[in-house]
Amino acid sequence: MQLGNPPSLQSWDSSSSPCDWPEITCNTNNSTVTSISLSLKSITGKIPARVCDLKNLTVLDVSYNFIPGKFPDILNCSKLEYLVLMQNAFVGPIPADIDRLSHLRYLDLTGNNFSGDIPASIGRLRELVYLFLVQNEFNGTWPTEIGSLANLEQLGMAYNDKFLPAPLPEEFGALKKLKFLWMTETNLIGGIPETLINNLSSLEHLDPRRFAYVQEVDQPGFGKLQNLTGLSLFWNRLSGEIPANISFVPTLETFKVFGNELSGVLPPEFGLHSELRRFEVSENRLSGELPRHLCAKGALIGVVASNNHLSGEVPKSLGSCRSLITIQLTNNGFSGEIPSGIWTSPGMVWVMLGGNSFSGTLPGKLGSNLSRIKINDNKFSGPIPAGISSWTNIAVLNASNNMLSGKIPVELTSLCNISVLLLDRNEFSGELPSKIISWKSLSNLNFSRNKLSGQIPKALSSLPCLNFLDLSENHFSGQIPPEIGLLKLNLLNLSSNQLSGTVPIEFQNEAYEDSFLNNPKLCVNVPNLNLNLPRSAILFTLFMVLEHPRKNHGGHQTSCKFTPFQKLDFDEHDILSSLTENNMIGCGGNNS
Repeated sequence: MQLGNPPSLQSWDSSSSPCDWPEITCNTNNSTVTSISLSLKSITGKIPARVCDLKNLTVLDVSYNFIPGKFPDILNCSKLEYLVLMQNAFVGPIPADIDRLSHLRYLDLTGNNFSGDIPASIGRLRELVYLFLVQNEFNGTWPTEIGSLANLEQLGMAYNDKFLPAPLPEEFGALKKLKFLWMTETNLIGGIPETLINNLSSLEHLDPRRFAYVQEVDQPGFGKLQNLTGLSLFWNRLSGEIPANISFVPTLETFKVFGNELSGVLPPEFGLHSELRRFEVSENRLSGELPRHLCAKGALIGVVASNNHLSGEVPKSLGSCRSLITIQLTNNGFSGEIPSGIWTSPGMVWVMLGGNSFSGTLPGKLGSNLSRIKINDNKFSGPIPAGISSWTNIAVLNASNNMLSGKIPVELTSLCNISVLLLDRNEFSGELPSKIISWKSLSNLNFSRNKLSGQIPKALSSLPCLNFLDLSENHFSGQIPPEIGLLKLNLLNLSSNQLSGTVPIEFQNEAYEDSFLNNPKLCVNVPNLNLNLPRSAILFTLFMVLEHPRKNHGGHQTSCKFTPFQKLDFDEHDILSSLTENNMIGCGGNNS
């Protein structure tokens, strides 16, 4: 076989037996080839028909290559049981006589460009256990004949969005052995027929994401799937309430219904009857409280319930759930304090609690793997804890819009992995630390709308990754350290402080036109610079700056153009209407 002569097959030569080649498997006495496995070999040539001269060939795997053309001419490989053509460049239809491969048990055509109708003959491959036709260009209808595959256990039809819109064939209900059904983005319409659900008693994983049209999910039949381990109904248009009997399925590990229009309360039995691992119900209209027993079996790794109407407190049982990796409850109506164990759980990575009414103080210790904390828009209060230097793995801390107070401790600057630090809209006061220990990864720093005072620390200029700096609406005073101008900032906001002196020359351009507003003692020394001042402020400047530079009392020329960084509340009309002979200097036309 030529196969495009890829370098990976250089060992194939006549000086050795094919049974010695690593891609070839022979029978026990090395007399005949039974398997060819050529996955990931950079093959660009076509599969020659003479491969079927190997009369005992049962396995052909050419996955993850670049093989072009139509379905390969291999229908004479009469003993073939395992055929994997996935992730190549095949085009055209599946042969209408594919049932000539009558011994096939495993067929995977995923990730090609096969098109047209799936032939009815595929339903005559009675030995099939595994059938994956995922991500192709099929543009016909769902073949009802698949329902004849009595031995089929795994069926993947996902990501074939050119199928003609149609309901899931009721004939699929005859697949009594089916364990895995994957139908994401296949233009299915309507719900899953209850008669079909009732018949698929062996089903372990059901994934019909992104139906073209779905009405209600509250079918009691889901609870009858007593072998179900995973139910993925997310990103559909499901409405109604979650059937309570789903929570009683003894094998349920994964429950994903996010991105729907579900309402009502969450069944309280979730977690009590199975080793629940993933519970994801975000982006719905659910109300009431979180189920109290989600981690009853100690296997829960994720709770994602953001963007609902849920309320109450976080169940205390989640504080002792050592398996948790993430808890995401953003944008609900939760209140109360966070169980302390959530902060210190050894496997916890993400805690996302923004947009609620949680209260309490920041934890003194975190679990060693916790890297993201988002508690913005809550009611957390008190100071930054002295033990914050132990938050060694934290990368993102968003505590915006809370009631945190006190000084910013120097220990906060020791977080060497932090990249985003948002503490705006709180009640912090005092000066920022003059020393920065290790903010080497910090790119986004926001202390705006607090009560901070003193000078802007020169040490901020040493942050190599800083892109966004917002210190606006505080009480900072004094000069802006010239070294700050060395930062490569995409956003700088120092507005509404009490800063004075000259703006660093690097910021004296229109890219920073809104960065210094409402600092009446700031000025620039670049002529004719307009940093987005209101028209009235520009007029005022024209009156104050003479065409020839003034001398100060010591006889030295001033170097600073007076450009007030504050919005003035008068306009041209106010100025012109107030001009009289008593307050005008000079007379005549231009230049007089």
